[in-house]
Amino acid sequence: MSLEKRKIDKILSSTDQDSAVKSIPVMEEQQISDKEVENISTENKAQTVSSPFLPSYAKSYSQTHIESTILDHTWKIDQFMRFCEIKNTITFPSFPEIGQCEILMNMSRQDNWQINVIKCYILTNNSFCGSCTTTITCAPRQYFSSNFISGHISDMTLLIEFSTERFSFDRTGALIVHCKFEIFHNLINKAIRMNLLPSLTEFSNDVTYFEDSTVDKFRCKDEESIEFVVGKKQYVISRKLLRATNSSYFKYICLTHKEKVKDMTDELVTDNEIQSFEQILMYITTGSIEQRYYMLKNLLTATDKYDVPTLKLACEHYLLRCITIENAVELIQLAFSSNAKFLETNLAIFIKFYIKEITDAKTFKSLSRENSIKIMELIEKSKPLEISTRKFSSPFMADKKFTLANIGFT
Repeated sequence: MSLEKRKIDKILSSTDQDSAVKSIPVMEEQQISDKEVENISTENKAQTVSSPFLPSYAKSYSQTHIESTILDHTWKIDQFMRFCEIKNTITFPSFPEIGQCEILMNMSRQDNWQINVIKCYILTNNSFCGSCTTTITCAPRQYFSSNFISGHISDMTLLIEFSTERFSFDRTGALIVHCKFEIFHNLINKAIRMNLLPSLTEFSNDVTYFEDSTVDKFRCKDEESIEFVVGKKQYVISRKLLRATNSSYFKYICLTHKEKVKDMTDELVTDNEIQSFEQILMYITTGSIEQRYYMLKNLLTATDKYDVPTLKLACEHYLLRCITIENAVELIQLAFSSNAKFLETNLAIFIKFYIKEITDAKTFKSLSRENSIKIMELIEKSKPLEISTRKFSSPFMADKKFTLANIGFT
């Protein structure tokens, strides 16, 4: 092997972070001078570039939930037929501001002393915000009625009312009243906002172009073109446009390929590889890309392989528009394999926001230990969520930002 070829092989196997070339074929018939090789590897000067094609785009997500405590209370009344009205005390140990309450049961009777309506009220000196599900049954487990209320619960709030006309009672039977109270503490609102157009600083860190001493060699050839044969199609692209991609792969072709035709048949094997490379060539000539989700995933892999940084960042940008709880794990694995840092960072924020839903999904549980640990580490380092808290106060209606509905059903 000649000295020139050994030097080229050394360049292609380099792990220099500024070069993302994954696989560039070396054509034996081409000769490169020592000076040209040195220019590629040692005289590159990185400069920042802006993104001329990415539109400004932002996504935001919000979740609201209530922090609460549940208290179950069961009250059994033996020989309840003997009573017209009776009370029972409930203590809320976790809520000294509520203290003790009472349940008042009132049984209306007809002239023949048969019960026709049963009502239950709550008696309290301190109103509160919450809900209560009240169920009344008659032993042995004959179901009568259930009612749910939610909102501002104050003194003499009706918990349940039902007619007993369709039921017959055992005079010695027991009535069971079950109340499930849920006391609301705080209203929590979580939010994230993702600006999907990276800042100039972020873009500069990921995307560079190179000025080297070979520029003069290419000026006279800028208007020359290379015809790429991809499958059954041909794409004729000027060397000037190829160099403007800032891709070390296409710069290498411009430097080494002396012929006018570049046949990609041996390099592109699968249909996905062919379609993705065609998309890269279309981007170089038109500046546009196809934005279908499936195509963007394949294209991101290809842009990493062929080191087309501006197109790679565009793919990340458009893929972030497609995030869902269902595909977040798939996308972050793609980001790992393609070294797509912008996509990776924003996905970590999204996963952090929907952490329970995503980690409970089969796709997350089937991850390798290595990837699941990597995701959790990213989440830990990601931007904190925006969290606002509103305490439920009494009276509840004093807070005009939100109100709770009083809902009831029998």
